[in-house]
Amino acid sequence: MPNHIFINRESGNDNISIFYDEPSFVVIANKDDLVSIQLIDESKKPGIYILLGDDNRYIGQTSNTIFNRLQQHYINKPWWNKLIFFGREDGHLSKAQLDLLERKIIEKMKRAEIELDNNTQGNQSYIDKLSQFSALSLLSKVERVLIDIANIGATIFGVDRQLAYQLLLLGSKIFGTDDHSLTRLVVGTFFGFLV
Repeated sequence: MPNHIFINRESGNDNISIFYDEPSFVVIANKDDLVSIQLIDESKKPGIYILLGDDNRYIGQTSNTIFNRLQQHYINKPWWNKLIFFGREDGHLSKAQLDLLERKIIEKMKRAEIELDNNTQGNQSYIDKLSQFSALSLLSKVERVLIDIANIGATIFGVDRQLAYQLLLLGSKIFGTDDHSLTRLVVGTFFGFLV
């Protein structure tokens, strides 16, 4: 069965891309697009966000609106220039699920020796098995979407090679992707920077 991912581009004036793979959404944007981010429905939901800088990352979560947290980080974390955030289209993510997702991503990034600006390992909350399964299923969908985006961007469209390369590296290091085509794309993308 093919996997369908829907891409929504709101405007030609920003660099916001929204990807849907039910029940998840993934948004990728530039920091400069914060004003436009507040206009999209996905920013008004709870979720996980990853701030990306040249040599640094920060993983955060909010049970309120993602946009409010991004506004705070715009002021108190000036080093980031791109972001990824994700959640559920229906907005149904409990605090325990958010804690689990944040903690899992922090653990994976630390194992991959990616420098983080996080001061904690993430919160520990009790989470029942069904909620845990639901959260981990969401994370799995998001991981696949990010890897698909990187593959498409790097091979077909040649879009933002720096971001595509970061996504490929994140996908292979963090999400444990062990795919030879992914490795070839990472190498191909790297050599694309040299040209």
